[in-house]
Amino acid sequence: MSSIDLSLLPSWQGETYDSTAKVEFFVKENGILKTASVSVVDDKIISITSTGFVQAKKEGETKIIGTYTDENGNSYYSYVDVKVTCPVATYNGQLKV
Repeated sequence: MSSIDLSLLPSWQGETYDSTAKVEFFVKENGILKTASVSVVDDKIISITSTGFVQAKKEGETKIIGTYTDENGNSYYSYVDVKVTCPVATYNGQLKV
């Protein structure tokens, strides 16, 4: 997975949208599966817990970064792009004010 699209609202106008996600980064070192730490570039757009639970907070784009440091001190990373939008509707009628 290289990107995640989230919505500020879980439902609107009878439609449902993903406003949360779960992200995990894994590394296999010497045949052992290990978990990488997760962080977010812009925490005003999404929040993320240490276990990878993601919640949309504000429209925009950011990245979730998974970082792993091996037993020799070498650091590795990977990232996922995240885009948060707000649902909209098109109305073709006339509005009376």
